[in-house]
Order: sequence, then C-alpha cells, then structure tokens
Amino acid sequence: MRTQPRPPRPEAASDDDAFASPSVDGLVPLFERALADATSASSSRQVAALNACIERMARTEDPEKLAPVLHALLAKDGVNRLVDEQGVPVGIAATRALLALSYPHPLEVSPERLETLRQFDDFIVPPAPSGKLFVVLAVAALFQAMFFVTTHGSPFFEGLSVEALAGMDPASLPPPTLWERIKDGLAPLGKVVKPAVPWIQFIASALGYLFAVAIADTARERLLARRGFVVLGTLGLAAGFLLPLHGSQPLGAFASAIGALLAAHNLPKPIDRRTA
Repeated sequence: MRTQPRPPRPEAASDDDAFASPSVDGLVPLFERALADATSASSSRQVAALNACIERMARTEDPEKLAPVLHALLAKDGVNRLVDEQGVPVGIAATRALLALSYPHPLEVSPERLETLRQFDDFIVPPAPSGKLFVVLAVAALFQAMFFVTTHGSPFFEGLSVEALAGMDPASLPPPTLWERIKDGLAPLGKVVKPAVPWIQFIASALGYLFAVAIADTARERLLARRGFVVLGTLGLAAGFLLPLHGSQPLGAFASAIGALLAAHNLPKPIDRRTA
C-alpha cells in the first residue's frame, strides 16, 4: 500500500515565500530576520522583497491595522541602514507607505522622517568606506603614538629660550617678533592642553569614525561628518604649529591631523539626484 507524501511543514517554507506574501503582523519579524542577515549576500534581496510588501500593503491593507506596524518598524534600530538593491532603506519605504495611507495617518509622520525622506529624494548618500576609513585613522593613530612616546622632553628647561640658556642678557636682545609673542602668550595654555592633545585627537577621530560609519546615513549627516573631520584636521595642524610641543610631538599632532583630513577626503559626498 502506497502512502501519500506528507505535506511540507509551515516552517519548512522558503525565505522567499515568507517575504513574498507576509501578513501585516509579520512585517516586523521579517525586518528583524533581514537585519540579522545584513551581512549575507541575500540581504539586499530580502530587503527589496520587504519594501515591495510594504508598498503593496499601503494599497491593499486596512490603514488602521497597517499604520501601527509601520510606526513599529520606524522605531527599530537599523531601519535606515538596511537597504534594498536600489539603495532604498526600509525606513524610507515605511515613511512613503504612511504618507500613502488615508487621513489622519499622513499627519502622524514626524518632521524628522519627512526631512529624511526629502533628503533621500533629493540626494544619494553613497555608503561609507568603513574599511578604508579605519585603516587611514588607525595608521595615523599609530604614527601619532610613536612620535609622542619616543619624545623625551625635560620639564626643567621648558619655557627658557636658547639665549637665556646660553647666559646672554635678555635686555640686550632685539624685541620679540609677533610670532614669538603669540607663542609666549599661548605657553601657559600649552602646559595644560599639551598632555591632552594626543588623547583629544584620538578620541575625536574614533567618535568621528563611528558617526560616519554607523549614524551618518542622510545627506546632512554625511556633510556634517566630512566637515567634522576637516575641523579636526585643521585644529590638529594648528596644535602642531602653535603649542610648545617637544621633539617629535608636533609630528604626532600632524600625523593625526593628516589622518582626519584623509578621512574627510575618502568619505563620499552626497550626490544630488537633480543634477546627477
């Protein structure tokens, strides 16, 4: 007697089937599954299917049931970083779906989401080259540490000029130049700031890297990240020139500053869709 084959179990269904026809309540679990597989080759395909489901449900499902689920999606971490094959984040798809629902749901969209949608429609934000930025900033930090560690400045002669050390009478010397007066005026500040210079540069570079890679996914944030690295590099160059650092310590400040400027150079600018 031949036995009939058993039907496949529901959990044996493929991921493609699950993403092809989910229920409204299944959108959040599907998003979490796609987020867990964010590093896999099929991640963008899963997100594309999820975004397509959101767009279709905005036309076919009950707005009173769909709107809370879309708000729950928008509250999830990573909703702006998980993108499909066309570069559309889940957060953008959910925002568009909310705006497409009947009144009053479009009024529930926050101004921040509207601004993010406007920037996305106007600008393309290329992904940040996290590996290249990490290598650039790590090499700069290594050179900075090497220059500061290998410098052995003695504090006993700090602030004394070459002429004073040679026993010359300061009254017989020509008046100091403007540059020398500026450096002498910054000397008290330098004694306080100088030990903190390498730590300030290192921590600022690390925070800038985290912001550029993990947070700056809109045009405004990307420009802010680039400008932050430029400011950090400029301040590092100024510290190397102006602060009374000893030995090769200015080279350490310059190394960190150059790393920040290279990070700003390697961080892609947003692309204006209207002129691209």
